Amino acid sequence: MAAFLESLTKTLSRSKLIQSLGKSYTKSVEGELRKYGLRFEDLMIETDDVIEALKRLPPEVLEARNLRVKRACDLAMKKTYLPEFIQAGQKPYESYLAKTLAEVRAERAELSTTGLEYIRALEAKGSVSLPEIASLGAVRSLIGK
Repeated sequence: MAAFLESLTKTLSRSKLIQSLGKSYTKSVEGELRKYGLRFEDLMIETDDVIEALKRLPPEVLEARNLRVKRACDLAMKKTYLPEFIQAGQKPYESYLAKTLAEVRAERAELSTTGLEYIRALEAKGSVSLPEIASLGAVRSLIGK
């Protein structure tokens, strides 16, 4: 059964119909984002990684993001869209967060592997001192284990 589903997934991913539907959907999302002056990354769910990446952005980039979100909320409440000439200048898929987010995720992955090794070494030792207990709790809270 699993082999069948895997084969079906591969077939569908190569399908021209699926690819054309994907392109159509991408254009539709782009149009909606333009109406409100948003970028795709403005709508990311704010997980721990995204929040950390946002903290690392330059202040002017973060301020621009906040203003875009406020403007979109205002337009949505008024049930209006940006004027056409402003929509034409919008670039919804221009990235400002992806590089920083990739760095944060790489750091978190590295911390989880090195942190887990440290925790296992402490637990295997059996006798843990007070400073080690404090660092053990800090590492566990950082990696969410």
